[in-house]
Amino acid sequence: MLRIYAQAGVPEYWVADVKARVIHQMWAPSGLTYAERRVITFGDRVQSETMNGLGVDTAAL
Repeated sequence: MLRIYAQAGVPEYWVADVKARVIHQMWAPSGLTYAERRVITFGDRVQSETMNGLGVDTAAL
């Protein structure tokens, strides 16, 4: 899916890995991938890099 979203120019992509208890946050699509990435541990807040004011508190996950 990552390649499809990046190629389509989706500005930001999040994947929740419930088993590992992390969220993979990717932004800045470049070809078939994303130039920027970060991993957020459940319990921390994930803040959008492309949409001002959008954030999710993951403490309840």
